[in-house]
Amino acid sequence: MTPGSVIFTLHTPEAEEDLLSGLADNDLLLDDAVTRLLEILNTAESAEEDPERLSEMLHQTGPRTASHLFNLTDALLSEEVGLGLEWFNGKGGQRSAQISRHAAGFLRALAKTSSVQTETVTLAGTLSTISKNHQQELTLEDDSRVKFNATEEQLRELAPHALSAVILQLNEKTAVKLATGKVTRSYTLIGIRESESSVLASDSDRSAE
Repeated sequence: MTPGSVIFTLHTPEAEEDLLSGLADNDLLLDDAVTRLLEILNTAESAEEDPERLSEMLHQTGPRTASHLFNLTDALLSEEVGLGLEWFNGKGGQRSAQISRHAAGFLRALAKTSSVQTETVTLAGTLSTISKNHQQELTLEDDSRVKFNATEEQLRELAPHALSAVILQLNEKTAVKLATGKVTRSYTLIGIRESESSVLASDSDRSAE
């Protein structure tokens, strides 16, 4: 420790005899989460040599984690301090991490970028709303609704499937507001196809004729 360092030590409360056995699983989850945090902080120290590795780690942990890391590193930079952590998991395991102000700045920049992520998802449901002036709407089996954007050309493709069971391929954008941690998701249509149930119903109607 250097002069001026401040040390905080956190201890778990004394275990009670009537605690549920399931808490052991929580300990494992906490240990895994802290271990991943320490790995990210240590990787940030050498990230300039291999930034893709750190970027991939942030992508795997998700945008919410990225927003927390942004807030942490933002605080370190504003206070002009580094951070050292040591973790004891109660079973003899010990891990540590150090992050300098320089590395905190690098991690902060990547975390800000990683607070917004996109991926392709496939959702099945009933195409309940088609509108030129509003977002389109897919009603899922649990009656929840997913709103999505579509181009005018895609609207013409959607029109024949109104109130029908369909399978949509969507671009899902997940964004976390850095100040509050609030998660928002937006969807944009990529492609559409009829669900198997709709195809079978259509074939049955034709056979009946």
